[in-house]
Amino acid sequence: MKTRTSILIGILVLTVMIITGSIASASDTEIFLKSVKSGDYVEVKRLIDAGLDVNVQDKYGQPALLHASRNGHIEVAQLLIKEGADVNAQDNQGITALMWASYLGRQGIVKLLIGAGADVNTRNNGGET
Repeated sequence: MKTRTSILIGILVLTVMIITGSIASASDTEIFLKSVKSGDYVEVKRLIDAGLDVNVQDKYGQPALLHASRNGHIEVAQLLIKEGADVNAQDNQGITALMWASYLGRQGIVKLLIGAGADVNTRNNGGET
């Protein structure tokens, strides 16, 4: 009886997720992060305009701005910042977009992030800036 009840509850939860669009939003998040990583400004803008959170993170806690900064997509980084991305957000290891941009020599993005208020003194989980 418990197994049957569990199955029915699972079906009910799945049905609610489909109806409310919760499943689709996970897919939109994946599309958004892939678009940020590849520098697809048009798709990133479309998803933001559709209401996607610019501070969404991947499974490692890496926010969209970190991906744009690491991959050198300054136009996407500008858009994310304009739309409210947290310039000091840290991933699960305490790494920020500024740390990646600095490490990779992405001077334009470094200037953009600092100009937007990125903290140059933030330390990662290993104590490094």
